[in-house]
Parts: sequence; C-alpha cells; structure tokens
Amino acid sequence: EPSILDSSTANVLNRLGKAFIDADTARAMACFKQELDLSERINYSLGICRSLNNMASLNMRRSKLASAVGQLERSLAVAEKIGDRRIVKFDLFQLGQIRYLQGQYPEALHHLLAAHELFEDDGDSKELAQVYNTLANVYQKVGNDREALNVLTSSLRIKEELGDTAGMAQAHLNIGKMHYILNNTKMAQESYEVALLFNQRRSNKRGIASCFREMSLLKM
Repeated sequence: EPSILDSSTANVLNRLGKAFIDADTARAMACFKQELDLSERINYSLGICRSLNNMASLNMRRSKLASAVGQLERSLAVAEKIGDRRIVKFDLFQLGQIRYLQGQYPEALHHLLAAHELFEDDGDSKELAQVYNTLANVYQKVGNDREALNVLTSSLRIKEELGDTAGMAQAHLNIGKMHYILNNTKMAQESYEVALLFNQRRSNKRGIASCFREMSLLKM
C-alpha cells in the first residue's frame, strides 16, 4: 500500500496537470508523467490509471493516436482491476473515439457500446449524448444509416432534457442530414428549419450558414 504522503504527492501532481491542461499542454503532460512515475514506484493503482488516461487525452489532442491507445489500454486494465468505474467509462469511450478515427469500426462499436451501457446505468446524460454522437458516425461508416438516425434522436432527447440549446441546434442539423441521406426530404427540411431557428436565437452565424447550406441541397 502506498504511504499517505506519497499518494498525496501523486494527487497534487494530478491537480497541477489538470490546472495546466488548457493553458500549457507540455507542462500538463510533464505533471501527468511525474504522477505516473511516482504511482508506479509506490504501487498506487488509482494514480497509474488516472495519469495514463490524462496523458492519452493530451495525446488525442496532438493526434498521437497510437500512443493514446497504448495508454488507454493500460489504464483500462488497471481501472478494471481496482473497480474504478469512472475511469473505465472514459477509457472505453476514448478508445471508441480513436478506433473510429482510425477506421477500425467494429472495434469502435465494441468500445462505444460498452461505454454506453455504463454511462446509461450511471445516469451520465452529458457523456451519454457524446457517445451517441460518436456512435452515429460509426453507424454511418458501416452503412447503418437507420441506426445512426436512432442514436442521433436519442442524443437530441438528452440535449432537450439538459436545456442545451447549442446542442439541440447541432442535433437537429445532424438529424436533418440523416433524413436527407435516407431520402426523407420533408423531414430533413423540418429538422433544418428547427436547427435554423435555434441558431438564429443564438445569433450563431456559422450555424445559420450551415443550415442554409444543407437546405440548399434539398432543392438540387
């Protein structure tokens, strides 16, 4: 068992890394590496899986996907061993995201559906909506457009429950695109009009332009 002093030092390094994660990613990475090194020396399992997950997140930002996969797989193995459900969920979700980006769609589905089950059981609505959005991308890639529409609709319901108007605008736009792909032009138009209304209320010029661009395709 790690001493209280040593594990406290690892926890401080974790908090420092998170403090730097947006402003100085190099310093954040250095903090997480120190946390990992210390945690491995003192056999502090939480520090090991936590630091690996954070390092993977930074590597995803840098598009260093191979490094991120290795770190997430290591983190997942430790998190499952100690029963840290929170880290397990995020490891699975991030692995699903990376496998999607790498074009490994069966693996992406495997990880995303496992993450979906845990997020849903725990009532993590915000994260569940993110999983649905990534699942929609994967389903499109494997030619299952109908299931892509279903999960996008599930994502929209969550955005509505959360009162996330930006999320609702994007969800309606995405749903409209799926209706267009499925040749449901009337429903696509309706979804684009709702998305346009949300974006106009928010004065989101980019969102408004996206809606008009998609609506113009319906007239071709």
